Amino acid sequence: MAYNSIDPARDYDPAVFKTEFGKVSTLENIAKGLKEDSANPELIKAAGGILVDNPTAFAGQAPDLTREHLNEAHAEGLEGIMGYVGNNVDALLGEVDTNGYLALLRSLKLEKTGDEEKDKAIDALNNAAKLQTQLRTPEGEEAYLQVKVGSMPSWFKKAYAYSASTESYRTSLLKSFASADLAKAERALVDDEGQIKEAYVKELFEASLDVAKADPAKAAPYYQAIALIAHKQMSS
Repeated sequence: MAYNSIDPARDYDPAVFKTEFGKVSTLENIAKGLKEDSANPELIKAAGGILVDNPTAFAGQAPDLTREHLNEAHAEGLEGIMGYVGNNVDALLGEVDTNGYLALLRSLKLEKTGDEEKDKAIDALNNAAKLQTQLRTPEGEEAYLQVKVGSMPSWFKKAYAYSASTESYRTSLLKSFASADLAKAERALVDDEGQIKEAYVKELFEASLDVAKADPAKAAPYYQAIALIAHKQMSS
């Protein structure tokens, strides 16, 4: 039986979602594998198995054509599952616990809500995500460090200039600055005792999601993240 993407209008069924999301993920992984090794016989068998239920179907076919089939099927599958998520987002969020909501807040560029308190938290979370991305490269680390040092008093700048050639000093200083900046995002999500405000975390994400829903382009990354987190938690 040939692969068909899920009907976005289908009623929510957790077992169906797990199965269909798993198929889309498998299509993506096979396509990526064949891009790196186009003649890999096991991946070609896997492609035939998932696309036409016949592991030998593409054995004699040009690898580029097999990968083209996979990419097209993945694109159609992803479109179907994202439509399904959009139509069943409330039910899928019901599968997500507090840790899942935290992961969603930390993984997306969040849309502001118009509520001053919520938007302050969203700014902190977006800045933290941006900082983590910047710190993934040595160039990003250096640029961040220079900005932070530049904002410090003159005495600190002199002390930094004296010790800047010491790698351990620079590394320690970078970690100190980054930890302080990243902590700002976490403080927005905890109470006075340092405990996660579970109801607020959920409320904050859903308020941002409600804004994103008005624009399909903005909603898409939310739906992708929700699908990924929900599937992960349902499968654990």
